[in-house]
Amino acid sequence: MHSQWGERARNPGPLLDLVRRRWRQAHLSRISTRPAGSELFRAVDRVAAAMAANATGGISPTALWLAYSDWLVHLSRSPGKQAELVVKAWTKSGRLAEHAARRPLTDGEVLNCIEPLPGDTRFRAEAWQEPP
Repeated sequence: MHSQWGERARNPGPLLDLVRRRWRQAHLSRISTRPAGSELFRAVDRVAAAMAANATGGISPTALWLAYSDWLVHLSRSPGKQAELVVKAWTKSGRLAEHAARRPLTDGEVLNCIEPLPGDTRFRAEAWQEPP
């Protein structure tokens, strides 16, 4: 019996091959824990992130959402500001309705619906003074 173990120590052969195979199987099973096609999933994530960056100008969508929700919470807790915005919307929509009703009925000069601010020269061209 002693000689048998001595023989195996000098020539490990099939036993060493078996150990090596089992080690490789165990090692490969640890390495390949990702499901097949995981590169596809990461590619889809990269495309989605690129599209979000394109839509938001490179700003994190999470940062945009946080800024918007912060603004919304502050507005929801400011009844005075809410009332001011309602009055402004009501006044401007009334002005727009009056302008839309008068414009087709007059051939002459009709005042602008909303006058631009003093430094704003974007709509001074004659083309802006005519109906589309």
